[in-house]
Amino acid sequence: LILSDLKDIASKQQKAKQEGKDIFDLEDSLNTVSFTEAIARVKAFIISSSYDDKLHDYLDQLNSLRNRIIHYKVSLDGQTVGQLIEAIREPLDKFLREQGIEADFLRNNLTD
Repeated sequence: LILSDLKDIASKQQKAKQEGKDIFDLEDSLNTVSFTEAIARVKAFIISSSYDDKLHDYLDQLNSLRNRIIHYKVSLDGQTVGQLIEAIREPLDKFLREQGIEADFLRNNLTD
C-alpha cells in the first residue's frame, strides 16, 4: 500500500537480498506514496470497523504537523502535539491490533 510503482519490486527485492540490504536501503530504492495517499489506500483496501472518521481526522492532523516540521515551521505548540499523540494512541492501537500488529506497538514506539 505504500509503494508508488510495483513493476520493479521483484528485481529490486532480489538485488537487496543479494546485497544483504533492506529494499529501501538500495541506491535506486523504491518510491513511496505520500502519507495522505497511504492513508487513503488503507481506508480503501483494509476493511476495519476501528478505522473511522475520528481516526482519519487524527491522522490528517498528524500529517499536518509532520508537514510543518518537514518544511521548517517547527514553532509547534508542544501541548497541541502531545494532545494529538495521546488522542491517537488508543484508536490507532485498536486498528493495528485488528490488523494483527503487536498490541503494544504504539506504547513501544510513541513514548512521552
